[in-house]
Amino acid sequence: MPYVLTHAIQDDAFITWRCAVQLADTGVYGFNPGERVSASTSHAYVGMVALLRLVFHGEYIPATLAINTVLTVSGLFFVADCLSTNARVRDACWVLSSLTPLALIVSTTGMETALLVFALALALWGLERSDRAPWYALVALGALPLIRLDAVFASGVIGLTHAWRSRRVFGEAALATLAGVGAVVAFNALYFGVVLNQSIVAKLHVAESALGPREVIRRVIGVYFTTSDTPSAFMPLPTKYLTFTGALFAAASFAGFAVMLRREARGSGRAAAILALAIIGLVTPAIYAAVAVMYPWYFWPSVLLSGVALLSLALESSFRAGARAFAFVSGALGLCDALAGASQWALSFSAGVREHDYVASVGQFLAASGHAGDTLFSDMAGSIPYFSGLVTYDDAGLVSPLVTRYEATRGDAWQASFVREQRPTWIALRDPLDERLDAAAPRDANGTWVLANYDLVKHFQYVPRDFVSNATLLRIAQMGSASEFFVYRLRDE
Repeated sequence: MPYVLTHAIQDDAFITWRCAVQLADTGVYGFNPGERVSASTSHAYVGMVALLRLVFHGEYIPATLAINTVLTVSGLFFVADCLSTNARVRDACWVLSSLTPLALIVSTTGMETALLVFALALALWGLERSDRAPWYALVALGALPLIRLDAVFASGVIGLTHAWRSRRVFGEAALATLAGVGAVVAFNALYFGVVLNQSIVAKLHVAESALGPREVIRRVIGVYFTTSDTPSAFMPLPTKYLTFTGALFAAASFAGFAVMLRREARGSGRAAAILALAIIGLVTPAIYAAVAVMYPWYFWPSVLLSGVALLSLALESSFRAGARAFAFVSGALGLCDALAGASQWALSFSAGVREHDYVASVGQFLAASGHAGDTLFSDMAGSIPYFSGLVTYDDAGLVSPLVTRYEATRGDAWQASFVREQRPTWIALRDPLDERLDAAAPRDANGTWVLANYDLVKHFQYVPRDFVSNATLLRIAQMGSASEFFVYRLRDE
């Protein structure tokens, strides 16, 4: 509860939540009213949140975060049970992993990651416990692509690592995975008229410009060991102040999985689970980095699961050394959890003030100033459109097929063309409009028209004392900084 109250919601969660609200309230799955667009990466999560909206109405967000917490904690139990040889080690690993900063982040930031971790863990647990594939494990494998299409990799890995145990299990797992992929493709084609989610299309378009060999190598190395332009994703307490810990944790993860695999008898269900976790935990980040998908929540499952494996190894080793060693290691890890948890609360509070309260104020200003029929062009697709309630086009195209068409056909100056031709009522950007247009391409007639016909009506700057009055909390809120926002309005014609 203390973490939920920080309102440290990941901005992209509001994309899914807006889609879910549209689905629950109007019956149309899309981002803007009446427009069918697969703006969310996770169809399953949209469905879950829409159901919670129908049940809890205006309180669906707290309900969603509560469900996400249950899913995360349950999933971590399944993983701890897969890795542990006795109940004491399992329970200690479960409690300690559930209280790590990353588990708290997954539980309370509103993304689909909690559902992904639960399904992945349930599939691992079911296949590890039985020589035959239980029905719930197959359902979980089939659900992974529906939770996020790229999770087909994790689903395939889980099936492949059990191939040497049973060809039948491998075949059933493969069919479940293919059924999940087929369900996503069929739903997209029948409902949206496309094969891939709009959010995936937009991300692939961005990735196309960042696939040079040197860039790819730097990102792949950086995602583990940090480079000048890519911080490690493996920080146990994600903050710019502790970037150096990412390389240490990544190295420990590689070594830890190697030790666990050497200890375990080949062909056992536990060995298959460890191998699957090793591949998901250590290989998946490199794939995302290679294709320039650097959104932090894509790395959360890998880093979280690697952390569970390291905890299990430390606890298992100390348990073998005796009761005193186990008590000492458990206590030391518990103390680390407590210190990291307190630090994470401070980071979450600071992020909540910046990313929720401050950024939301931009959307709230638009909601108060706008009128029925107004439209918005913004470089934020999450909280600003959510709180504004306006029909929105985002400059990345995550929620806007029209934007991706402009990007594909109008070249570098597409933004000026888009604004002049579509004439959104409002523009909300993190840069001044003239700088944004000039940075994209030499100013043309469209750019000149845009600057002549849009007036700056509000300039937002992050001032923590506007949102926090308590002196201690104000110091915490001042730990971070936030972008400025420039809001423009189309002149009356």
